[in-house]
Amino acid sequence: MSGEILSERTGSAWELHPNRTYVAVAIENADGTDMTKEYENNFFVSPLIQGLKPWSYNIASMNGSYSEKVVDGVLYRVIECDSIEVFADKKLYLAISDTAFFSREAFDYDEETGHITENTAYEGTNVLFEFELDESKADPVKAEEYLKQLEEEWSSDNGDEDLGVEDRTDEKDNKSEDFGEVELKEQQ
Repeated sequence: MSGEILSERTGSAWELHPNRTYVAVAIENADGTDMTKEYENNFFVSPLIQGLKPWSYNIASMNGSYSEKVVDGVLYRVIECDSIEVFADKKLYLAISDTAFFSREAFDYDEETGHITENTAYEGTNVLFEFELDESKADPVKAEEYLKQLEEEWSSDNGDEDLGVEDRTDEKDNKSEDFGEVELKEQQ
């Protein structure tokens, strides 16, 4: 959901931005037990985009944050990040895992197709939901500009040194670019 849709439904304590994506999730134990103890542990909740390496392009790198609270034993979390509507022509996912950040052990990424799946051998919590946005909001030109902007920010954060991280394959001309990883900026 975009911030534009939410703006009429919030009080003045919230500052919403129309060019952000917001997602609300409720996480509870399958047996119905209270989530208060799990609340002390971390959960990773993030949108992911087909074709973009999920360990690099997720809530942490897309200027994301979240707020959460346990109510009646259920963990409620609202996440926000840069708008992903420009990627509406791709398969979009919402990933949830019992890890602090994206885990390559919890999710698999197919380098050829760009599809992301749950790793069935993972013994913790790893759930992947597919969701759709209005495809008319897709804008491949703006999407590419956004990706380049992120990569420039990562490069400036890390100086001119060789970053030594995975690369992104540009679908248009099949060239690769290096970029740096970023840390999640948590706001509670």
